[in-house]
Amino acid sequence: MSYDLAARHDENYSTSMARQTVYEIILDIPNVRPNGATGFILEQGESIHMEVDVCLVTEEGDILEETDSPSPQVNCIKLPHPGWGCGWP
Repeated sequence: MSYDLAARHDENYSTSMARQTVYEIILDIPNVRPNGATGFILEQGESIHMEVDVCLVTEEGDILEETDSPSPQVNCIKLPHPGWGCGWP
């Protein structure tokens, strides 16, 4: 069973924002730090509580970009639940 969440404008991912704007908003959240070219992690001390992946996706939610060349626009923020073993209490 998956507990992953996705933040999006609507079910069709019809609205996008500039990636840099989204990054600036996410980096204002306490205990969040960059994790690779397209994501972040929420951590407290040595424990990772959640990943935050910023991406451009199709209407079905499939990722359209490669992590080594991210799109300047994004329409989805994915919050995969790390499950046990990643510091989740």
